[in-house]
Amino acid sequence: MLNLLLAASLLLSAAPQQPDVDYEVVRIIDGRLLVGEILEHDLDGLVVQSARNGGTYRLSWADLFPGEAERLKTGFGYRTSFETPTVSADRLLLVNGQQITGRILRRDNDEIEIRSRGLTTVVPTVRLAAPPEKVVVDADQVLTPEQFFSERLPQLDETDPMALFDFARELEAVAAYEQALAQLQMAETIAVDDNALLSRIQGAIPRIETAIEHRVETEKLRSIRTLMYRERFTEAEVLLEEFATEHGDSPVYEDYIKVVEKFEGQREAAMVRYLERNWYKRSAALLKKKALDRKANVEQLQQFVTGELPDLMREQMTEELASMKEDLGPSEVGGLWAARLEGKPKRHQAGFGNGTWILGEAQARAGLKEEESEEEDGRSAAEKELQDRYKRYLENLERSRRAAGTDTEQTPEDWWSNASASSRFQWLLAYYAEFSGDFELVRVMFDECSTCSGDGSVEIIEIGGNAQPQRKKCPTCHGVTIRRSIFFR
Repeated sequence: MLNLLLAASLLLSAAPQQPDVDYEVVRIIDGRLLVGEILEHDLDGLVVQSARNGGTYRLSWADLFPGEAERLKTGFGYRTSFETPTVSADRLLLVNGQQITGRILRRDNDEIEIRSRGLTTVVPTVRLAAPPEKVVVDADQVLTPEQFFSERLPQLDETDPMALFDFARELEAVAAYEQALAQLQMAETIAVDDNALLSRIQGAIPRIETAIEHRVETEKLRSIRTLMYRERFTEAEVLLEEFATEHGDSPVYEDYIKVVEKFEGQREAAMVRYLERNWYKRSAALLKKKALDRKANVEQLQQFVTGELPDLMREQMTEELASMKEDLGPSEVGGLWAARLEGKPKRHQAGFGNGTWILGEAQARAGLKEEESEEEDGRSAAEKELQDRYKRYLENLERSRRAAGTDTEQTPEDWWSNASASSRFQWLLAYYAEFSGDFELVRVMFDECSTCSGDGSVEIIEIGGNAQPQRKKCPTCHGVTIRRSIFFR
């Protein structure tokens, strides 16, 4: 924003100064800034006269930078989205799992009287699962249009035409059309010196008058917008089809077309948001159940995480998104999940911990640059050569043990059965995030093994005999030397 204002000030400094002109900074789709006076605007676009050279530019809304058109339309009074005003309310959670949201009218030790729109309910306090909770909800959930008008009216400054105009828009959003028209007419009479506001008021009055005259169709469109706003797109789609059949010749059919044009885009965006909120939680819950089984086979767990779990997630999300799109398929869910990366999805972290060695040295150390490892350990060339000799010695020793049938090396199942449930879950989550393809790897981090300090082997002195120290592979990292953790999204 600071850069935008600085660029605008530089452009204005080079422009000829004209008195009493309100300049607007308009950002074009290629990033350029156009500073000037907006001469006119409509549903198709706007006309801007440059403050720098006096040239006139006719722009469509599509010519503007993303978000710029919405900002200007909102300022001009065009309704670019459906937003219902919010109010404070009380929410009661009952012992049977149901909820009642409204306004508490009366309460004592025995019962609570609560009103939601026109319905008043008396709830015995013994039926409450928790104390009443204060919440903020859409006004039309708890208030009728008349109740909303009566509640907000005392707060209104009736001498401020802009306040009257804003109040009228709120009233329109809750379907109080007659009251909204009255507020617009009052604003019109006192906004004679504000041509910009007067233009917006005079543009809104015919819309409200049409809504009153064709209330049935207007209410249906409002219900559709409300369902879309609350992300109940399957229900909204049914009502859209009914509207096209029953009201094809209605004067508000143009508004219906606008809703249809926005429908798919809003539905897709809502589904992506839903997946962003829930995919990680659902997959983590499944992995936590798997992590509780101490006797599980690690190889089978790996196959589940990379093969079965991605399919399960798509099937589960398909079921959960049915309220938004009935004919949604698992493959389409996969595409929507991938689309989240176009935004800025939340990052998560997981680690393989002391089970990093199960990955094998190549996968465990993937992303770890050898030169960085060498700089960090501070060893001399002679020490590195000695370490390599120890490593070769240990490998030969293990081969000898296997040949003699005395191999006692720890298996992945040994680690799994002895690790804590939290460590097992973290290992599964990290494996799923890195190797299933469902998440994008953002960053890999490495820690030295706490047992061998990154050496890969430990010195052991056996009791008895000559008690000479011997080098053996580290029992924690199994020679991998590091613990691997990842950030993913």
